[in-house]
Amino acid sequence: MVFLLAVFALYCCSVHVKACNETLTYPSGVITSPNYPAFYNDSIYCTYELYSPFGYIINLRQANF
Repeated sequence: MVFLLAVFALYCCSVHVKACNETLTYPSGVITSPNYPAFYNDSIYCTYELYSPFGYIINLRQANF
């Protein structure tokens, strides 16, 4: 199964992304599943957390699924 590729942008100063033990801080960026664009490996569990300051918008665009 090939997993999600999402592009996100904030109308703000920063965003925190935690994905498979990795943390990124940028106003915009790309989230991909491990091994993308190849198949998602067995027994891998990833959680994606997006944070923004109160009143700001997180915009997600899906490129592939």
